Formats: sequence, structure tokens, C-alpha cells
Amino acid sequence: MKPISTFLSCSLALVIVVALMGCVASPMVDQPDRSVADVIDLRIGYPEAFDRVVRALEREGYEIETADERVGLIRTTPKPREGAGGVTYKVAVIVRMGGTGRESWLAVDQIAIPMFPEEERRIKDLLKGVAR
Repeated sequence: MKPISTFLSCSLALVIVVALMGCVASPMVDQPDRSVADVIDLRIGYPEAFDRVVRALEREGYEIETADERVGLIRTTPKPREGAGGVTYKVAVIVRMGGTGRESWLAVDQIAIPMFPEEERRIKDLLKGVAR
């Protein structure tokens, strides 16, 4: 068996270092641009506004999945909602925030995923059969 060449061992070390750096890096979330029409200006400091937004969503019955004040991101766990025509959706709220100690702003997005119980049941039954 031949020993590993210096080039190969250095290349492997570089790949490992790059991979580890990627694992340590914080997630990038774009703060909302204040010039966008959908941005809501708040007349309170960012830390207080962030806490108030989290509490307001919780009062509405949303479970908070992520609340990272450092990057300005609040995301809720999808919550079932009834839509028109008897269609049920799972709705998640995503709030992106930015600001300073004296002012803050936010932008809100919703993600709605239609639910098809019959199709879900059919797929689950199908996938249970994979292990047999």
C-alpha cells in the first residue's frame, strides 16, 4: 500500500477546513429594506419590538419555531387554517426585522401549504410498504 502524497493530504486538510467553516457560519437573513412598500415602521427600539412581535404571534396561537434576534428572523410552525371551499392549509408566518436601539421595521410573509388528507394517507400507506 502506497503512502498518501503530500499534495493529497494537504488537499484533504483544506477540504475539511472549508467544510468546518461552513458548519460554523451563521445563517444569512436579509433585513428588510426600509424603502419597500410592505415594510412596517415601528417607533420603538429593535430589541423591544422583536420581543413584542414574538408575543403577539404567540397570542394569536402561533407556535414560534425560530426567533433569532441576532439575524432578525421569526418563523412560526405551520398552523392549520380553513380556506374557501373546505380546503385546509398549513400556514406559517415569517417575519424579517431590522432596526436600532430607537427604531425598528419589519416585513411579513406567509407560506400556505394546501393539505390533502386522502393523498397524504395514500402516500403513507405506500411508503409503509417499502419496508416489507
